[in-house]
Amino acid sequence: MACDGALVARVWIGFSFHNSCGFWCTLESTVFFIAVFSAAFDSPICNLGRNSLFKLFKKYLKPFGGLVIAAILFTFLQVVAELQLPDIMARIVDTGIYNKDLNYVIVRGLEMLAWAVGSVVCVVIAALCAARAAMGFGRDVRAAIFSQVQSYSLAEFETFGASTLITRNTNDVQQVERFLQMLITMAVMTPVMFIGAVVMAFLTNAEMALLIFVAIPVIVIIVALFLKIGMPLLRSLQSRIDAVNRVMREELQGVRAIRAYNKEDFERKRFGKVNRDLADTYIKVGRLMGAVMPLLMFIVNLTIVALYYFGAGQINVGTLTAGEIMALVQYVTLILMSLMMISMIFAILPRTLAATERINAVLSTESTIEDVDPQASLSEGAEDSALRALGADIPEETTVQPVQKRSAAILKMDHVSFRYPESKKDALSDLTFELASNTITALIGPTGSGKSSLINLIMRMYDASAGTIYFDSVAIKDIPLSVLRTRVSYTPQKSFLFTGTVADNLRFADPNASDEALWRVLQIAQATEFITQEAGGLDFEIAQGGGNLSGGQRQRIAIARGLLRKADLYIFDDSFSALDLKTDARVRAGIEDYLEGQSVLTVTQRVNVALGADQIILLNETGAIEACGTHAELFLSCPAYRELALSQLSEEELASGVQADANTANDRGGE
Repeated sequence: MACDGALVARVWIGFSFHNSCGFWCTLESTVFFIAVFSAAFDSPICNLGRNSLFKLFKKYLKPFGGLVIAAILFTFLQVVAELQLPDIMARIVDTGIYNKDLNYVIVRGLEMLAWAVGSVVCVVIAALCAARAAMGFGRDVRAAIFSQVQSYSLAEFETFGASTLITRNTNDVQQVERFLQMLITMAVMTPVMFIGAVVMAFLTNAEMALLIFVAIPVIVIIVALFLKIGMPLLRSLQSRIDAVNRVMREELQGVRAIRAYNKEDFERKRFGKVNRDLADTYIKVGRLMGAVMPLLMFIVNLTIVALYYFGAGQINVGTLTAGEIMALVQYVTLILMSLMMISMIFAILPRTLAATERINAVLSTESTIEDVDPQASLSEGAEDSALRALGADIPEETTVQPVQKRSAAILKMDHVSFRYPESKKDALSDLTFELASNTITALIGPTGSGKSSLINLIMRMYDASAGTIYFDSVAIKDIPLSVLRTRVSYTPQKSFLFTGTVADNLRFADPNASDEALWRVLQIAQATEFITQEAGGLDFEIAQGGGNLSGGQRQRIAIARGLLRKADLYIFDDSFSALDLKTDARVRAGIEDYLEGQSVLTVTQRVNVALGADQIILLNETGAIEACGTHAELFLSCPAYRELALSQLSEEELASGVQADANTANDRGGE
C-alpha cells in the first residue's frame, strides 16, 4: 500500500481504519519497547517522576517553558518531514523512473527537496531553542548554588569542601545542561520516529513490515542488555573521575608539602592508580560498545537482506515494488536511529542523576546560622533601641560610620560554650567575660585552646552551642548578619587577597575611601616599602591569591584593609605572626595610635603582643578561661601565665610590661 504523503495524524487515522492488524502490532511493539528499557534501567526509570532530576527541572526550567515547547514542536515537525522522504522516493522510483516520466520525477523531486529543507530548518530551530533553554537553566542553577553557598556558615563549608562546591557549580551543572539539551529534542524525536517509522512501514507493505517486527525485539533486547551490563560501569565513571580530580587538586594545593618531603614519586604513583582505574573503566565501556554496535549493524543488515530476499519474490508476483523495498529499508534505518538515540540518553543518565544529587545536596542544605531580616528586626517605636543604634535600618550600600560609644561593654560572653559538629567535646567551655568599650583586650592561649573558634562565634561563622553573646547590649542572634559584620573589622591570621590592584583590595573594606586614606593605612601597616610609586603604587597588580607577594607582604596589606574599615570592634586574629619582630613592633605601635579610643581584640600566642592591653584573657587547653586581668596581675596571680611569659620574654620586656600596665592604670585614673 502506498502512502499519499499526508501528515502523521492523518496517516495514523487512516492506518487505524484500514489496517487494524498493523495497528495492534505497532501498539504491542511500543509497549514492549518501553517495558524492556524500563527493566534495563531498573528502579531509576520507574521513579523518574519522583527523581531529584525532575524536581530540579520543574523549579528552574519553568521560565523557559516557551523555548522547550518550541523545541518540542519543531522536533516533531522535523520527524514528520523525515518520515515523508522514503515514501516520496518510492513513488519516484515506482512511477517516475519506471514509466520514464521526467516531469513526475521533477515534481516529486522538488517535493522531496521541500520536505528535506523543512526538516533542516526545523532541526536548526529546535536545536537553538533547546540550547537557549538548557543554557538559561544552567545559568539559573549556578546562580542558585552561588547564592546558597553565600549563606553557609563555616560548618557547611567544612562539610562540602571548597573544591567540591566549585565542582558542583561547574562540572555537575554542565553535565545536567548537556543532558537537558539532548532530552528536550530526543524525548520527542525518539518515540515519534520509532512509532512513525513502524507505522509508515506497515502502510507501505504490511506483510513485509512483519519482518521488521522480527528484528525490533532482537535489537531492543541487545540494547537493553547493553544498558543492563553497562549501567554499573557508567555509574562508576563518575566516582573514577572524582577520584582523579581529588588527587589532582591535592597535588596542586599541597605542592609545597609534597616537594618539601620529597614525595613526588609517591604522588605520581597515587595519581597513576586512579588514572589507570579511570582508563580501565573507559576501556570496559568501549569494549562493550564495540561489541554491541557491530551486533546491531549485523541485525540491521540481516533485516535488509531479508527484505530484499523476500521482496524479490513479491516483486515477481506483482505485490511489491522496488520503490517500496527501498522505503522499507529506510524505515528500518530510522528505527535503528531511534533506538540508538534512546540508548544515548540512558547511557549518560546515571552520571546526570549523580550530578543532580550533588547539586540538590547543596541547594537543600540550609545554613546553621539563622539570619535576621534587617527591617523585620526593627519593631514599631524602636527608634531609640540598641538594635536601631547598631544601624539595622541603614542600607548595606551606605558607608556606615561608627556609632556613639556607650559605657556598656562592646562585647559580652554569658556562659558561652561551643562544640564542633561531630565532635565529642567542647572547643570552648562556659566562657563569661566582657570587653569594655574603647579598650584593648588580648586573647592568649596555647594551640588548640579555641581562640579562633571564639572569633568565629563573634563573627557568627558558627553559633554557640550554649550561652549568649551580646554585641553592644544586643544578643548577636537578634542582629542581622549584614549589620553585625559591618560593625566588626576582622583581620584573619591567613590573609586572602583578590586578583586586582592594591587599591581594589583595600577598598574591599571601604569603597569610598580616598587615596590619602589608603596610603595612610598602608603606612601604618608598613607596606609602603614595597608598594612604591615605582612599583605601581595603588595600581600595583596583585596576582591570584597574592601569589606575587610574600606571606608578610600579603599580611600587611590585609592589616591595612582591616584598619580602613570603620567599625565598633577591631579584631586581629594572630594577624602579626607572619611579620618579623621589628616590623611587628612598628605595625602594632602604629595601630595603637591609629585606633586610640577604639575597641580592639587581639588574638595571639605571643605574650609581647599582649603587653599593655587593658585586659588579657588566658584560655587553657580545654577552651575554658584560665585567668583574666592585666599583665601585671596575671604575672603575679596566675602560674600558667607567668610560666608562659617567662618562656617568651626577657627581664627588660617583663619590666616594660609592668610599667605599661601602670601607665594604663594612671590613664584610667585620669579619666
